[in-house]
Amino acid sequence: MEPGITAHTSVHEEEFWKRNTALRQMLKRLREQDRLLEAIQAEASISAQVRDALLNAVKAERDQNLRLFHDFLQNLVSFSLQGLHRLDILLNFTISEASVLSLDSGRLIIDSSTLKLPPWEAVTWMEPFRELLEGLEWKETAGVLVAAYRTVETRYDRMPEGSLRRCSLKVQEEIFPGRAYHVQVRLPAQALTDRIERPPR
Repeated sequence: MEPGITAHTSVHEEEFWKRNTALRQMLKRLREQDRLLEAIQAEASISAQVRDALLNAVKAERDQNLRLFHDFLQNLVSFSLQGLHRLDILLNFTISEASVLSLDSGRLIIDSSTLKLPPWEAVTWMEPFRELLEGLEWKETAGVLVAAYRTVETRYDRMPEGSLRRCSLKVQEEIFPGRAYHVQVRLPAQALTDRIERPPR
């Protein structure tokens, strides 16, 4: 056991795993709704009017479930801070030459287990980076991103449960066919619930 970490009661552990199971069930339901939307869109045997009505009904329920999932995940992040479990966010995104951020993928890492996040949810976790790089010229973005990351990494490495394995950053520059940066960043989810400060120039 790492210094500064004490074992919690079995009640806390049991509650954490209940929430973890519920989170996975919510993700499964969201994936099922996405597949249902695709099936409805591809169905040629029903009229456009019926298809639109079905799509709107499923989308409304799916959007509500996405909001519930987001709130549930935020609560799980807060709850995990009381125990021995670690929740990290792994994001892959692209910064175009126009300094526009576009998501490639997002994942939630619970201890050593990885779950793919719905795109809408992953975009919300990318928002701190969008705010960090807002208004910058493209040539500045990589330097600012690396400097801000180092500050966050240092802060979390110094915490009692800090670990270098929880923080990582890769930035690759693309030259052709268009200039862009491809970014992969992993941070504790807690680090992304707060604003990531832009370092002084």
